[in-house]
Amino acid sequence: MGLLNKIDKGINKVVDRIDDDITRAGEDDGEHIARYVKALDLGEDVQARALEILKAADDKMISSGRNRAGACVYIAAREKGKAKTWEEIAKAARTTEGFLQDSVKEIGEKTGIKTE
Repeated sequence: MGLLNKIDKGINKVVDRIDDDITRAGEDDGEHIARYVKALDLGEDVQARALEILKAADDKMISSGRNRAGACVYIAAREKGKAKTWEEIAKAARTTEGFLQDSVKEIGEKTGIKTE
């Protein structure tokens, strides 16, 4: 891993921590989901399912933020046959693929929702 990649990863880690504490521009996770779905042109069916997954994550008290919202979109898109790559979802959510993958795994483990 090159120096620039390490720096980028470190910056993303810090930004992610901040985003988990304060929501960007006053958005809640539902608004994050709406923005990601629109950016990725996924449709209302994916958005509706992602919001259902978000509700399940809320019920299990899974930490909020753009990683969780991105993970909900990733799972919903796969379920609806409109899968996007880790890279595409991470870019829309302004996070790293690793953090997104961790969130998908956590949602799957804590809610029982099939994630792969």
